[in-house]
Amino acid sequence: MSFLGLFCMVKCAIRGSSSVASESGVNPSAKLANKGVERKALNSFPTIKYATELKLTNLDTACAICLSEFAAEERLRILPKCNHGFHTQCIDNWLSSHSSCPTCRHCLLETDQKTDNCSPIDSLEQPLPVQESIINVNNTRNDKDNFSIINYLHANAPILLLLLTCTIISCLGLFCVSKCGIRGSSSVAADSGVIPSAKSGIEENTLNAFPIVKYATELKLPSLDTACAICLSKFTAREHLRILPKCNHGFHTPCIDTWLISHSSCRHCLAETEQKTNNCSQAESLPLC
Repeated sequence: MSFLGLFCMVKCAIRGSSSVASESGVNPSAKLANKGVERKALNSFPTIKYATELKLTNLDTACAICLSEFAAEERLRILPKCNHGFHTQCIDNWLSSHSSCPTCRHCLLETDQKTDNCSPIDSLEQPLPVQESIINVNNTRNDKDNFSIINYLHANAPILLLLLTCTIISCLGLFCVSKCGIRGSSSVAADSGVIPSAKSGIEENTLNAFPIVKYATELKLPSLDTACAICLSKFTAREHLRILPKCNHGFHTPCIDTWLISHSSCRHCLAETEQKTNNCSQAESLPLC
């Protein structure tokens, strides 16, 4: 199964869950909090004139919106659910785009729907009544929403299980394809004879088994040049040269010994040297020192 098909299935499932959630009446709290209060309901919230001797539960001495102190005879609007008071202009601007009290964050939507039950302030010494029915409605609605979500999960459990299974199968398939690709590339490289040069050097015992000759101009040896490919200096008579048994390339003994400490290939042709010197075809006929 392709990743495009899996993506489409997940997208459809998410869209279906959103549709079911909207039909079941599930409204996120953030959406409720930013809905705002209608002007008709806002005008039904009671207003009072502030006085220092005013005793009202939850009424502070400063507006929580503009942070300025209340002055005598200033018009304040009281929220009927929590009894918090604010400057009329401040709270009206706030409630045009919010549905909660800026102090305690209690949602006022249910209060908007039941403005007829909001009793005006008859006596400033008495706190405004808390609408217990709103709390009950909230609890009932939350229970209903939770029940709808649980029902949705139960109803769509096979689809969710299928999506999870498809995801696992797709991941396993991708892993197998990648593994087969890596294994195939290694096999092709081996079949074509392309072998990366090893970064590890030649062991000392094997290195000492490589033959050493004394150079002479009349020396006839296949693949032996007149200069060292490492230091680029010409060979002189009776200089000690080490001959590599696979390709018969020769180098100054110190030069090639230093090279083979960290490499296992000929510096000249980069061919891999063999670890077993008894397989060298021309090493036995070389004039050893």
